[in-house]
Amino acid sequence: MNWKGALAVIGAAPRAVGGCIARYQALLAVLVVMVGWLVVHGQNLERDLQAKRLDTQVQYLIEAYRRLEKAAGREHGFETDEEHLQYSQEVEGAIGDIQLFGTPEQVDLAKDVVASLAGDGRHKVDLTPLLQCLRRDLRQKLLLRPVEDEPPVQLRFLRDNPREEATPPAQE
Repeated sequence: MNWKGALAVIGAAPRAVGGCIARYQALLAVLVVMVGWLVVHGQNLERDLQAKRLDTQVQYLIEAYRRLEKAAGREHGFETDEEHLQYSQEVEGAIGDIQLFGTPEQVDLAKDVVASLAGDGRHKVDLTPLLQCLRRDLRQKLLLRPVEDEPPVQLRFLRDNPREEATPPAQE
């Protein structure tokens, strides 16, 4: 081998090593991108799961609030046994939803309502603390401004003679 051939072999070695390093750099870049994508994808899945969980919780608690509010403030009792049954089932469902989706404070307040109703089931139960807690928590979760922690105002329309059957208009 002459000196020109030796220089050609020596000069080829750095090019071969440089090509190998470039391949490793490209492979490392692909691996970094893939690992980064997996990490970001996992974080997105977790974020989506948390958002879905919050949405489900909020929807159930809004419905529970509405059912409890509808049954609350009925000082004059129920006009019919069917109405009593309907509101009783509404409250039962709301209490179940609160025990499943509510905060520990809401669950404790729901237990207080159940304990109050455990007697005869027809006596007056104060739902105000539970309604206030639900309203406060829901407004916070929905990023609404807080309202005064006063009892909710309830509007109720009553018939003049709630225990009498409705009579048809007089025929002429």
